Amino acid sequence: MEEMVSSDALEKEILDDARKKGERLLKEADAEMGRIRTEYLERARASLESLSRDFASRSERYHDENTSRLPLEKGRMKAMFVDRLLQNATTKYLSSLSPAEVAALVSEMLEGAAGLLVGAEVKLHCKGIRPEDASSLFAKAVPGARVTVATVDDGLPGIGIVVICPAARMTVRATLNLVGERLLDEGRGELAQALCAEALAI
Repeated sequence: MEEMVSSDALEKEILDDARKKGERLLKEADAEMGRIRTEYLERARASLESLSRDFASRSERYHDENTSRLPLEKGRMKAMFVDRLLQNATTKYLSSLSPAEVAALVSEMLEGAAGLLVGAEVKLHCKGIRPEDASSLFAKAVPGARVTVATVDDGLPGIGIVVICPAARMTVRATLNLVGERLLDEGRGELAQALCAEALAI
C-alpha cells in the first residue's frame, strides 16, 4: 500500500514537472515570437514600401480598364505576401528550438496519443532525434507500449517521431511540422497582426 502511495506521488510529481516545463516553453515561445516580430517588421517595411509604390503605379496605369479587378489582385498579392512571411517566421522559430525544447514538444504530442497506444507493439521512425533517444522519449510518454525497432528516417516531413502500430494499422505523427501547422491554424490571425500589421493595413 505504501508503495502505491509513493508511486502515485512520484507520478504526480512527474506530471507537475511536465506541466511546468510546458508552461516555460510557452513563455519562451512568446518571447521568441516577439523577437521574430521585431526582426521581420524591419525587413517587411522596405518590402511594404515597394509594394505600396507598385500598387500606386498599377492604379495609375490601369485605372480605367482594371477598376474592378485591381482590388482583388491587391488582396491576392497581400495574402500571398503575409502567408509567405508567416511561413518563414514559423519555420525560423521551429528551427531555433533547442534539442530539449524539441523533445518536450514531441513528448507532448506522444502523450496526447498515449491512450491509443497502451499495450501496443510499435515501430519508431525518427528524424533529428537519435533512435535510442526516441525510444526513451516514447517509453516515458507512452508507458505500457513496447518499441520493437527504432530507425532514422530522413524522409519524414519534419523533425520528430512517427509511430507505426502494425497490429492496429495506425500511424501517429509527432513531428515539428505539425507544431508549425497548429501554430498557423490556431494563431494565424494573431501572428499576422503581430508580424504583418502594416501589410494588412495597405
